[in-house]
Amino acid sequence: MTKQHKEAGSDKRKVSLGGFFAQFRKPQKKHEDDAESEDDHSGNESKQRQAAKRPFEEFSSPLVRKEDQCAIYDGLDSALEEYNDGVQSSMQDLLDPVVDELDARSRGFDTHRRRIKRQGIPTHAEIDALEAQNSLMSKPMDQDDFEVESTRSNGTKVIERYNMKRVITAYRDLHARKRAEIESLELEISTLDTELEQAYKDVSNENLPTLKRAQGQWESNQAKFKEASQAAKDLLAEEFDRAKAEEKSAAVEMNRKISAFMKEL
Repeated sequence: MTKQHKEAGSDKRKVSLGGFFAQFRKPQKKHEDDAESEDDHSGNESKQRQAAKRPFEEFSSPLVRKEDQCAIYDGLDSALEEYNDGVQSSMQDLLDPVVDELDARSRGFDTHRRRIKRQGIPTHAEIDALEAQNSLMSKPMDQDDFEVESTRSNGTKVIERYNMKRVITAYRDLHARKRAEIESLELEISTLDTELEQAYKDVSNENLPTLKRAQGQWESNQAKFKEASQAAKDLLAEEFDRAKAEEKSAAVEMNRKISAFMKEL
């Protein structure tokens, strides 16, 4: 503060905060004996002593009414209430646009209700396409078609299209046929064993030529059976390997489709 400021404020009356609040206290009654015994000189000394004891009494006035006090408090409360309402209203005015914008953006719109195009957020068309692909991938396996590439004896590569349901049905039919053939061969073997056993019982040691003929017939039949059994087993293994290869090819095609679908996500 400059010197001029000090000089300008030196004429102003200093106000004590304690004196300001002392005006609301009840005035204290003076002792009658002090008022009667004081003269001019002693009165001044008494006033100085009393002033020293009650330094803020000069601001105390018995004329301050309770109505005036209430008016002061009411005015202060009214001002504070208006200020508080103004602050809350201002904050609400500032927050409402921000909340509205956040709510709109959380649903993919800007402040003008236009859809926001952002990277990584799919459009309705993309979502519909994914749902269509998911529906295609979720259909039953027996409705799926797949392609199998095979090489013929002349080296030509051929791509053939198969239906999974038809392949599974054909494999089950083949398995049933081969199982029936094997059971038939096993029945023939059992019949031959029974006949040979009966032949050994019927042929005596004296009829050795007949026994040898029966043994030769048995060995011949046994060889035919082994040959037929081996042919049936080889055919079954070949058909099984082909069905297994077709199933593996179908699995590879399915994995390829799944990988392609996952890459498109």
